[in-house]
Amino acid sequence: MGVIFFDNSLLRWFFSASEWLEKIIFNREAHLVFPIDPMHQLLIHGFGAGVIILGATLVYSYRDPGRFLPFILLDALGRILYGATMVYYVIEYSLLNTILLFGLIELSFAASYLWASWYLKRFARAPSRS
Repeated sequence: MGVIFFDNSLLRWFFSASEWLEKIIFNREAHLVFPIDPMHQLLIHGFGAGVIILGATLVYSYRDPGRFLPFILLDALGRILYGATMVYYVIEYSLLNTILLFGLIELSFAASYLWASWYLKRFARAPSRS
């Protein structure tokens, strides 16, 4: 997902895809305005870079998940905060319902990371069978 936010052409595609999803899934017209202010674009591209770095770090951490368990747990907590913020903004500011779907996807990732953290912590404590 981070790559989408890292490039203007992909971001334009994402905006039109979100408008299309809003129409198909929720039968609501939506118009997302592409940010023309360079500062807004920079913030969005910075978010994209951060997501790419975070994703690469998560993939790397699964090589030795026990050692990176705190990172996986913190990522889950961050995703809970971000997903809950997305849900709140849809409710409070009447944003696209499609954003609600993305928020729920974030929350499902958070739940899976929390489960993985709990499972790995429990697994790490189990005595070896050698």
